[in-house]
Amino acid sequence: MKLKSLFILLIAVFFTSHLSATELIDLTGKVHSGTLKSLTLSSVVLQSETGKVEVPVDQLLKITVTQTKGKQKQRTLPSVRLTISDHSELNGSTIKSDGLNVTINTQAFGELQVPARKVKSVLFSILDETTQKQWKELVHKRVSDDLLVIKKGGKLDFLPGVVTQYDAQKVMFLYEGNEIPVRLEKVFGIIHPHPFAPPGQAKCRLETTSGDSLFVEQITLKGNDFRVQTGPDHFITIPQSQIHLLDFSLGRIVYLSDMPPEGVEYTPYFDTVWEYQKDKTIDGSPLKLGDKEYAKGLWIHSRTKLTYRLAGEFSRFQALMGIDASVAKSGLGNVHVTITADDKILLEQEVTAFTEPQKIDLDVKGYRFLHILVDFGEGLNIADRLDLVEARLIK
Repeated sequence: MKLKSLFILLIAVFFTSHLSATELIDLTGKVHSGTLKSLTLSSVVLQSETGKVEVPVDQLLKITVTQTKGKQKQRTLPSVRLTISDHSELNGSTIKSDGLNVTINTQAFGELQVPARKVKSVLFSILDETTQKQWKELVHKRVSDDLLVIKKGGKLDFLPGVVTQYDAQKVMFLYEGNEIPVRLEKVFGIIHPHPFAPPGQAKCRLETTSGDSLFVEQITLKGNDFRVQTGPDHFITIPQSQIHLLDFSLGRIVYLSDMPPEGVEYTPYFDTVWEYQKDKTIDGSPLKLGDKEYAKGLWIHSRTKLTYRLAGEFSRFQALMGIDASVAKSGLGNVHVTITADDKILLEQEVTAFTEPQKIDLDVKGYRFLHILVDFGEGLNIADRLDLVEARLIK
């Protein structure tokens, strides 16, 4: 009997250790950790150490999955990267096109077929620091023809024409009335004139462990596989072991640095006006609290008042607040912060160089305006450089 009980326990431990750890963040910013048990169109269920946690899908921000070494496949270096006009990206080992459809063989999804009219670009080469910038400029260049991109030395060049088809050996390219076969090893990439467009009906952006990024309309979990809808009557299946991230924040998060304020008021202590900055400090450096740099946020000097129009469209305001590390490390910086929604004070706080970065999570549901006042503190206005990093409104 004891041996049987021990055997059952060992089996349970084995399967538990091979389950993927999942971290779920909801709209309030609360983090839930556990094992993903189910995902339907209405809710997601995690099994945590304290029991089951169920969160409605419309309250989700993102789900991050940490794959165990026993479940995830070794990531292979892609031979080709396909970018779709909705900004989805697929990495593959092989690709071909008959002019109507593009077929790519991926690690996560297997063989996928994409209508040629939806393909923005195909990259056959690995980008370095130099070519990455050049490639990005070409992809966003407004053109009326296909671009056959080649590399000369360290510089990218192109020929305008029409790509009729391609496979693992060659690209058929119509140039000045002649259809020319171009060996694939000579082609850096192909760029089509199809414009980028918003991801339409997408409710989620899916990231795989092999580096793919795909916008999907619906996603559910059945057993160990996700069933993904990418368009009308078009479904694909992907093993749970291939998933890294499910981002449900599409269109639901607006960063203040991407949003023009309704009003800006400056009150200089002497004669100098320090204008607020977006995603950088006054000298162009990254926003930094402690030892960590942040790509998104506001840099605000005292005394500044910013007003943003909410129009009742948002439910929460979230940010991390502190004195920028460039001056805080010297012990300088002291401001008084007041955050108001319409006429209601939601937060009033003194922030100094010695204050630990403070999380802000405020209920702004139903309010018309958000006011952020960074006022003078003690010590005149010397080094009053406040960072509101990851400052965002959530619908």
